[in-house]
Amino acid sequence: MPNTKILVATGGDIKIREYLKDALLEIIEIGNKNNVQWVCTGTRKDGIPRHPSRGKYRDIIDFDPRKLLFNK
Repeated sequence: MPNTKILVATGGDIKIREYLKDALLEIIEIGNKNNVQWVCTGTRKDGIPRHPSRGKYRDIIDFDPRKLLFNK
């Protein structure tokens, strides 16, 4: 998967549904093994990546999805 980008677009559900964090951890492990680049379309004030369906489309920026595993 060279030069592969994965868009992180969880929205606020990642904070209230613990099973999503478990699933995200698996995705992160697979992505990191394959050297993917993690990106998002911007973050909310609390650091959660915006879902693309919310508001206007923003520039794509780098994002570390591991931040979401510890964000309460």
